[in-house]
Amino acid sequence: MPALSVDKALAILKEFSASEPLLGVSELGRRLGMTKSTVHRLVGSLVKSGLAEQDPGSRQYKLAWEAAQLG
Repeated sequence: MPALSVDKALAILKEFSASEPLLGVSELGRRLGMTKSTVHRLVGSLVKSGLAEQDPGSRQYKLAWEAAQLG
């Protein structure tokens, strides 16, 4: 994954907060100026790595326990 992709993935992770723990692909794309396809691809990588997970009810994404352990 090129450094630019890493920067984008980190920007996605930083959008999650205690006040906004669930975010969708469209909202992340809008906030970060990324296409939905780019956000979807990067979030997929974050899910595979255990840093994010999809909420089954809302289909939005949230940080996974693994992300908290990095801190």
